Amino acid sequence: KYGVRAIAGGGRSSARETIGRVAAGAVARKILDKYNGIEVLAYVSKVQDIEATDVDHSTFTMEEVDSNIVRCPDEAAAEKMLER
Repeated sequence: KYGVRAIAGGGRSSARETIGRVAAGAVARKILDKYNGIEVLAYVSKVQDIEATDVDHSTFTMEEVDSNIVRCPDEAAAEKMLER
């Protein structure tokens, strides 16, 4: 419509469309935790050819994920991802 083409995707209204999904996910996460004791965790596992291999899926925590800007609980992999 405006002649702007983003090869990587997205577009003029991508943030407006995304905010509803993010808000709904945050509410769902709180409900699952409060009423069912379910904790939803996610992290960046791979950036190009750099893969997080030192993550114990039964014990990693959100604090480990949030410990760096890459949001990867594998410290060595996170450092390499940042360098990339």
